[in-house]
Amino acid sequence: MTTKPDSALLALHKHDGIGGFFVEDDLIDTIPDTKNFYVGEVGRMDRIDNGCTVEMMAEAKARGCVTNLDAFASTSENLSLVAPLLPCTDYFMPSDEEAMAPSGLSDFEEITQFLLDQSAGAVILTLGEGGVIYRDKNATRFDLPSFMIDVFCTCGCGDRFNTGFASGLHLKKSTEDCLYLGEASPAQNALGLGSQAVVESLDQTMNFIETKSLRV
Repeated sequence: MTTKPDSALLALHKHDGIGGFFVEDDLIDTIPDTKNFYVGEVGRMDRIDNGCTVEMMAEAKARGCVTNLDAFASTSENLSLVAPLLPCTDYFMPSDEEAMAPSGLSDFEEITQFLLDQSAGAVILTLGEGGVIYRDKNATRFDLPSFMIDVFCTCGCGDRFNTGFASGLHLKKSTEDCLYLGEASPAQNALGLGSQAVVESLDQTMNFIETKSLRV
């Protein structure tokens, strides 16, 4: 991945490693041995997308795990990979583009409702500087602005949101606080170069949330 002069992300993906990743049947029982279970990159993991992802998500859900899902969705064809996972998903966290592609929709309210109608527990759309939209099956709604920062590099920001949100779940924070943790992590990441930039600790991230201004 690299960053263009306007700070936009330019990603070139090679499938050799992630495309061949697979979990054999005898390991599915051990994979969901966690409280929070996360599956990402649906749409790029060629073997596992067409193999056992549904089985793993279903096993995690049956065990009472909190299940989180992300996708690398670029066309409407990706809906066939994402939709079977949504009934087992507590939090689906695509970017706006990753949600628009499989749904074929452009209005964010229509997109979130479409995905909730596919039985997702909650849908979180990350909108870059537009902030975050949260909608869930219980009609809970949040529209959070993004933090005011000078963007240097957006490489890895999507993954940083997911890990920040998951950290909030692990700490048993409220949904709104989980979202702020999710937003603060990529905001810090975007201040430096590379996908592991700037984010160092929970204390640092909490201080960032408390002291950094939000867009209005």
